[in-house]
Amino acid sequence: MPPGHSPPDLDHATRREYSEVMKKRSRRIVRRILLFPLIAVLAVMVWGFLDATEGAEARTVWNYTWPGQSGGTRGGYLIDPARAQRVVPETEAQGRIRAERSPDGRFPAVLLLHEWWGLNLETVRMAERLAADGFIVLAPDLFRGKLSVTMPGALVQKGLSRNVHITEDLDLAFRQLQGIPEVDPERVAIVGFCFGGTQAMNAGVRHADIAAVGIFYGGGPITDPDELGHLGTAMPVFGAYGREDRTISTDDVQIFAQLLAEKTQPVDISIYDGVGHAFVNPQSLRRDSTAAQAWRDVRSFLAEHI
Repeated sequence: MPPGHSPPDLDHATRREYSEVMKKRSRRIVRRILLFPLIAVLAVMVWGFLDATEGAEARTVWNYTWPGQSGGTRGGYLIDPARAQRVVPETEAQGRIRAERSPDGRFPAVLLLHEWWGLNLETVRMAERLAADGFIVLAPDLFRGKLSVTMPGALVQKGLSRNVHITEDLDLAFRQLQGIPEVDPERVAIVGFCFGGTQAMNAGVRHADIAAVGIFYGGGPITDPDELGHLGTAMPVFGAYGREDRTISTDDVQIFAQLLAEKTQPVDISIYDGVGHAFVNPQSLRRDSTAAQAWRDVRSFLAEHI
């Protein structure tokens, strides 16, 4: 190239072309990055929907049914003390706690409410353990036969279940349990786990004739005194929560406990150290002293108050 002449601006053209290429590549990468989470979310939603609608059926554990208020058949798992003491080994009973029968021979009873998975075998096993203490126990199916085994399925299942139907079925199951001839209708408690714990709490708000309420880490502990309804006024209340529970504020639990302490009925609300959410189940009772302690606490509470 002759001296004094500048070369063509190839570098500038090249840089511009390179810049356009990189912009297109970047846009493709961004689209892919955004697309992957969307595909993952859609896959989880489909997985959850199939689990919640096409998966296992809770009806396989139904042994007791009754007519639904709005049509159809409702059901659950019912067990009496005599049968429970045959199916629950002494090694799993953790010491028998004898609930007293009425002078006319009728039993106290417990409506036991399942977690958001639905009425599964874990709930059945907990019902059997409780019945072995001398209670007639009914674990109603509040999801009308649906059962999930995955967290996406449980989320979808709960989302598809209308609160009005859950409330209707719970109240009907409570009346059904009260009407069993062997049950003392004035001594029927409601105990629930997680989703069921919240439902037990809400039932205590609505009904004055519940003999006692037991709440295992039910979400949304009440912090407004105007929303307590009959809780703590018409019936005693037991509550068990985990210190490490990331889904329920321990501050809210303490407010809830304080509001109930101002009422007239006995209250036993405890926050157990070293455990999180859903820490009481048949497996944890065999290996976890904290879970076993919480389970003994609610059994003793029920035996004393109903």
